Amino acid sequence: MSKISIGTDEKAALWRQRLFEAQAAMTQTLLQRHAKRDITPWVEVSAQIYSDLPAPHSTNIEGWKRAFFRAQALIEKFIVEHYGAAELDIWAEATGDVARALEPDGYFIPAAAVDRLARHAELYGSIYEIANEDPDVGIFTNTHCAIWDYREHARASGTPITLESACTFCTKLLSALVQAKGCHPQWTLFENDAGHGCEWAIRPFPASARLENGAASVELSAEVEIDIAIERERIAGTIVDQASALAGYEEASALLQRRDEDWVLGLAGFSPHSIADLGCGIGSLLEAATSLWPDLQSVTGLEKSAMRLKTARRRLGFLGDRLTLIEGDLLEAPALKHPAELMTMTAVLHWLYPQEADAFRWISENLAPGGVLLLTSHHPDHDDECLGGEDDIVRQALANMGVCRTDTVAETFREAGIIPLGTRTRDMSALRRLLERCFAIDSVSERRAVLRVRDSAEYQRFHAATFGTYYSGLVGPERAAEFFAATGAIAERRMRDDGYVTDIMVRVWRCSKRRSET
Repeated sequence: MSKISIGTDEKAALWRQRLFEAQAAMTQTLLQRHAKRDITPWVEVSAQIYSDLPAPHSTNIEGWKRAFFRAQALIEKFIVEHYGAAELDIWAEATGDVARALEPDGYFIPAAAVDRLARHAELYGSIYEIANEDPDVGIFTNTHCAIWDYREHARASGTPITLESACTFCTKLLSALVQAKGCHPQWTLFENDAGHGCEWAIRPFPASARLENGAASVELSAEVEIDIAIERERIAGTIVDQASALAGYEEASALLQRRDEDWVLGLAGFSPHSIADLGCGIGSLLEAATSLWPDLQSVTGLEKSAMRLKTARRRLGFLGDRLTLIEGDLLEAPALKHPAELMTMTAVLHWLYPQEADAFRWISENLAPGGVLLLTSHHPDHDDECLGGEDDIVRQALANMGVCRTDTVAETFREAGIIPLGTRTRDMSALRRLLERCFAIDSVSERRAVLRVRDSAEYQRFHAATFGTYYSGLVGPERAAEFFAATGAIAERRMRDDGYVTDIMVRVWRCSKRRSET
């Protein structure tokens, strides 16, 4: 175990760099996700960020430190007030993009990622240790986190601190910085007599997961702006090809589902030894679970899409024998070899309609005694014909293409066998009745899921990756590209007029296996 040492000049430069990373990342997030909507308030915040700075090349460490904390507090407050706390994840990821451009060296090298964390710790005077003897894994242990101390001192001094815990954003930011080095982070928080701390195990992405076609190289351009997993997942063909292959889900899940991971997993209420994610997609929730509970002994994912499962296998390969991935439909799934203590199912339920009861029985049969199910349900506002959420965008697109009138879309759906999302998600009372056949419902939490995109193209990719050809089949292959363009134009107009594309209520149901079933 060891630590590093950095001098006064380097500390001042790193505080200055961190200030730039935070502000530049927020500007990038604003431009890419919120168009022109909030330019004026952001300019006002930026003016506060850049007021009363030390001289440009000053080595005034305390001055740059105060400037950074003021910037971070202002940006956190701006994000939470305008977009909600879930948007902090996007800001953290954007900060990783900026850091990658500023420090492009050391890709796929755990020691380089550990060094960045250690330099952070040095800035605050944290007590920490690092271990880089194994080239395949770097260990960073912060035994006493001075970041926590500093934030609480700032809070007591009157600095407005939006987040209750320093760890809420810090773990997301440090994860983004580690991923910016082409590495996978696993972290654990702890509290003891010495104070608050954390331990990080950092490994490089598997060689097979680094670049398309297995071309291993660490010479990546500093202009790379999206995660390698996104680039690997995205196909080079047209948007129609993407929809047919259900490709690009890494990017699509970042817009909505990945923001729910901490929320959902945080409702577990215990540290499981085994977890199964039903409809695991590319494995992002399971990856988050392994960071939250590094002692997980069994991690299982069930997914119908072979392409998504392939990405999940590369993403979670570091788990080795602890990982089991099953390709198949939940309604036809085999029994698990070992019951899971925790099961999760997010953004899947509406696709099981009208056979949810069959799925719930299977879950109950494969849930360990005393086990917990965390289930999300989506409840879009809808009209009398149950058209809502994505249905409404499709309705407008079909009308704009001249396929049908807006008032006959429901009939067009029925003729094509398309079940509206407003029908697919049952109301709370109906869903409660179904769940209570197999489970005791412990709690129901809710919040709004707001979809924002930077432009028409991003929405088209989101639609193609999420819904595939479910809706585009209404117009046939010869007009599919036109259909996606029409949905993208509608999404772009909604962003311009309303500041978002869709706003849907999402609920998380925490259910326990009934005693009679245990």
